[in-house]
Amino acid sequence: AGSPTQTVDNPSSVMATFNSLTLAASQWTLANGNTSTNGNGSNAWRGLISTLGVTKGKWFFETKVTGIEAPDPGNIIFGITDITQYVQTASNGPFSEVSRAYGYRASSGNKVNNAVETAWGNSYTTNDIIGCAFDLDNNKIYFSKNGTWETSGDPTSGAAGTGAAFTLASGYTYTPAFSSYYSAEKYSCNFGNGYFGTTAISSEGTNASGIGKFEYDVPTGYTALSLKGLQE
Repeated sequence: AGSPTQTVDNPSSVMATFNSLTLAASQWTLANGNTSTNGNGSNAWRGLISTLGVTKGKWFFETKVTGIEAPDPGNIIFGITDITQYVQTASNGPFSEVSRAYGYRASSGNKVNNAVETAWGNSYTTNDIIGCAFDLDNNKIYFSKNGTWETSGDPTSGAAGTGAAFTLASGYTYTPAFSSYYSAEKYSCNFGNGYFGTTAISSEGTNASGIGKFEYDVPTGYTALSLKGLQE
C-alpha cells in the first residue's frame, strides 16, 4: 500500500473545490478530489465554478496550467463570477461573458469582463501558476503570475486598489471561475490544500492567516476559500 497523502483539507477546514454539480462540469474529466481538469470531453467552451461563494472578506487561490493547445494556445480564463450570473448549460461559453464576471486570459494576458477584453498583463502558459486575490471589502481583484502581481498590483492597498484588474460590482456573491475551450487545455487549482493535483507545492509561501498552504505568499489580510476561513 502507498503512503497516505497529507492535506490541510479536512473536516475542520474544508477547502473549496471545483463544483462538479454544474452542468458544464459534466462535460469535463475532473480528478484529484475535483481540483484538477483532465481536459474537455470535446472541443467546446466549458466552464467551472467552485463549491464556495462569498459576499465579503479577502480571498486567495492559485491555479496552475498543466496543458495547452499548441495550434491555438491559451483559450483559458481564470477569475471570479457572481454565482447568480453563471450560465447553466452543457457548453456554457467563457464565464467572463456576463457583467459581473472578471477574468484574466492566458493567450493574451488580457483582462476580460462582460465579453470585452482589454490589454492588461502578461500571457501565461503550461506550468505557470496564476494567483488570484479578490477583496470583497474594497471590491477589487488582482492577479499574479508565478508570484509577481501583474501591473505592480498591491492587494493590500485597500480602497486605493493599486494595480487592480477591476473594481467589482458590490453586493453580490462571488466564486472562483474557470473556462477553457480545447480538450488539451488542463489545469489544477490549489484552494489551500497545498497541492496542484497530486503534486505538492514546491516551497510554501507565507500565509499570515494560517489557513491553507500555497506556492506563493498570500497577501496580508487574505485567506483560503474554506469553511474555516468563512468563520474567521
